[in-house]
Amino acid sequence: MINDADLQFRQSENIYRTLIEESPTPIGLYIGRDMIIQVANKAILEIWGKGDDVINKSYHAILPELEGQKIFKILDEVFTTGITYEATEYQLYIERNGEMQKFYFNFTFKPLKDSEGNVWGVINTANDVTELILIRQKLAESEEQTLFALSAAELGTWNFNPLNKSLVWDMRCQELFGFNHDRYIQFSDFLRGIYPDDFEYVKSETLQAIDKDLRKNFDIKFRTIGIENKQLRWIRAKGNAYFNEDNACNRIAGTVQNITREIADSEEQKKLIAAVKLKNDELNDQIKQFEFVTNFMPVQLWTAKTNGELDFVNQRTLDFLGKEAKEIIGTEGFLKYIHPEDQEASLAIWTQSLQSGTPYQYEFRLEDKKGNYKWQLSRALPFINDGKIIKWFGTNTDIDEQKQLQRQKDDFLGIASHELKTPVTSIKAYAQVLGAMLAKEGEQKKAEMVLRMDSQVNRLTNLIGDLLDVTKINSGRLLFNKTWFDFKQVIKETVEDLQHTTQKHKLIQDLAETGQIFSDKDRIGQVVTNLVTNAIKYSPYTDKIIINTKLENNEVVVCVQDFGIGIPEDKADRVFEQFYRVSGDKQHTFPGLGLGLYISSEIIKREGGKMWVNSIEGKGSTFCFSLPLNKK
Repeated sequence: MINDADLQFRQSENIYRTLIEESPTPIGLYIGRDMIIQVANKAILEIWGKGDDVINKSYHAILPELEGQKIFKILDEVFTTGITYEATEYQLYIERNGEMQKFYFNFTFKPLKDSEGNVWGVINTANDVTELILIRQKLAESEEQTLFALSAAELGTWNFNPLNKSLVWDMRCQELFGFNHDRYIQFSDFLRGIYPDDFEYVKSETLQAIDKDLRKNFDIKFRTIGIENKQLRWIRAKGNAYFNEDNACNRIAGTVQNITREIADSEEQKKLIAAVKLKNDELNDQIKQFEFVTNFMPVQLWTAKTNGELDFVNQRTLDFLGKEAKEIIGTEGFLKYIHPEDQEASLAIWTQSLQSGTPYQYEFRLEDKKGNYKWQLSRALPFINDGKIIKWFGTNTDIDEQKQLQRQKDDFLGIASHELKTPVTSIKAYAQVLGAMLAKEGEQKKAEMVLRMDSQVNRLTNLIGDLLDVTKINSGRLLFNKTWFDFKQVIKETVEDLQHTTQKHKLIQDLAETGQIFSDKDRIGQVVTNLVTNAIKYSPYTDKIIINTKLENNEVVVCVQDFGIGIPEDKADRVFEQFYRVSGDKQHTFPGLGLGLYISSEIIKREGGKMWVNSIEGKGSTFCFSLPLNKK
């Protein structure tokens, strides 16, 4: 049963809650130090931009954007100290519709205490004064702008009677004519204050303004010389003429404004415009000369912005593509005319150059005006000014004929190598049988001669193998059989096998543990064999070769160091080209086709690695390659 006291308490609580909820003043009631919202009327919910579901939730959770705006700290201090906090025109940022908006509030945090004086809650009242503050700010800005405009205008007022030549003008007007003190100023002072070259102009305009027939508007610009301060000023005088019953002008009244800065700026602007026009004319002449020269160049020439967007192509380019410049210039540039198979790689390398600032070079097929794809060697260099790239200059060189010749050569080498392989294999087999027969018959010398012939057949077999590998590389048909294997063990076995082929050189192994890698074991062995045999070949007057392996930056690195003839610095980058051999006085003593390093570098590239050389002419070379250390 509910007694009368409880009923009265509940009725009082309901009345209190109703008064809060229906109040037009924003009110919120928060309970406990956690500030749990017990009551929040419609007015305060509108300020928060929230609904009725905030009841029984933490004030901090409902308005997390107030973190860092001191409100949470103020609330806590009110709860702990029991002291009311009042604020006027307090600035807050509240999130509305996903955006932080600025508001101004007059608000109060008042502690609620029990009979023993302990704080059990805080009641919050607030008034949104944002609109009032904004209006006040706008009025202040408007007033400031008005005062600034009046001050900047430097307006003076004057009144002239042409009948008795009397002139009345205010202090500002007198200052513009160079008078620094307050004294009676006569009409003659005004005349003396006009710049001599402008006197007749002012006189003529004044007479036309007071002429009863002409009555021309009085609006003139002239110079004053500064009677006392000798300061030259440009002024603008505007006024109206007034006539009496006899049509005689008895008064001209108006204003005077200082326009010295305006005239100076205008003159300066004229000079600037003239200078810009001259510069533009010179620049246009240079552009015309540039276009004239580039149109005679035998290659396609183009320029691009720093973002890669083409902004110029020469006539040779337009003639090749059979397009207008507007169809090429832009973000896509050549991309839509490049063979589909070449587009992705071309764009990737171009993007990498734009980001790194390194020169661009790539070979791709470009569609000509007849719809045929022609091979182009595309190169581009960045133009740098004050340490910044401001332009890219590029060329496309037609290499289609060279590509066709290269393809024919590769086809010939492939066919020739394949056709030679069978008879050479037969010769090797016959030589081995013949050697065995002679040895069995006791013809040791003859058997040794056959053995030497077998050695030469092996060399020929290796050369044919190199030619076949080159043709496979160029045609993209070089196959790889990748497996997991112990990298150090393969290097060790390969070097030990090669040690048996030389008695003069000591192959020194410095092999670090590298673990398992996923690659083609035979191809890696082929690369190491090539590097070691080259080191032996090109160091005829030394007796050691050093082979080492190491782990570096999640890669396995192999280096082969010799102490032979070395490579000239300007030739070091070319040793990985097809058919290139190091030249010198003893070139004839180093046989070979110059394919081994090219094949080796291509194998390493296709395995995801890289190859390089460090060399000093006369002191030896160190050839290295690295491969990514794949994880199982």
